Amino acid sequence: MRNRTILGIVCIFLSLLITFGFSPLINRLLGGDMTVIRLSRDVRQGEEITAECTESVKVKKSTVPSGIIITAKELKGKYALSDLYAGDYLKKEKLSGTGNSVKEAFASLDGDKSAVSFTVKSLAAGL
Repeated sequence: MRNRTILGIVCIFLSLLITFGFSPLINRLLGGDMTVIRLSRDVRQGEEITAECTESVKVKKSTVPSGIIITAKELKGKYALSDLYAGDYLKKEKLSGTGNSVKEAFASLDGDKSAVSFTVKSLAAGL
């Protein structure tokens, strides 16, 4: 009976040592914090990404996926390829160097190209 009690106390002590000693040490060694850029508000497709719609936040290195933009310089002159939402991390795949709004598309047409628009009642009627 006495050996079981001592063994139980030793096991409890070892579990506390691992939980409060080794785990935080391993977390510190594996990675610290890093600063990344994320959106502070929703951004529509084709809208330019500006400093007003972004924020810098510190996150654990181990939680950051590859390809994340970490400096505001990388965002200069970039536009959203699709609708982006507040809290999204910005990846290069989500951004474009040119806007893709209808107004910009028409402005980019030269004399050799023209734009045509068709209106249909439903998607099925257009097939």
